Amino acid sequence: MKYDINNKTFLLLQNSDSGEVDESTSFYYNQKGNLVTAEYSSGSIEYGKIIAILKEDHLDMLYQCVTKDSKLKAGQAIANISVNQRNKIVLKLNCQWLNESKESGTSVYIEQENLVFSYQMVFPKAYVNFPF
Repeated sequence: MKYDINNKTFLLLQNSDSGEVDESTSFYYNQKGNLVTAEYSSGSIEYGKIIAILKEDHLDMLYQCVTKDSKLKAGQAIANISVNQRNKIVLKLNCQWLNESKESGTSVYIEQENLVFSYQMVFPKAYVNFPF
C-alpha cells in the first residue's frame, strides 16, 4: 500500500459552507488492506462514521452522522491523498450530501501527531509515590 492511514488521527484545515464538522472534530482512522474506516464526533456531530476503499492515491468514501440536534445525514466523497513537506498525510475531499439538496463542497484534513502520554509525563518521578 502506498499510504498507511491505520491508527491515524485527522483534523479539519478547511471546510465548505455546507460542511457539518469544525476544527474541534477529530477523525480516528483504521485501515485493513484497502478497506478504510473512521469514527468522528465533536462540534455539531454527536457521532459519525466513514467507510472507504483506498484506490491508488484517493479514497472512495461514504460518510454518515447524527448531529447534536438528532438529524441523520449522509454523503459521499472522493478524498485525494497527498503528503505535505512535514511528511503528514493530507486528505482533500470533494464531497456531496445525499439529501434532497445534494449540496457539495470541498474540505481539507491533515494528519495529527499521535501523542503518547506516559504516567511519568503526567506525574514526574518526585511525585509518583505521593499519596493522593
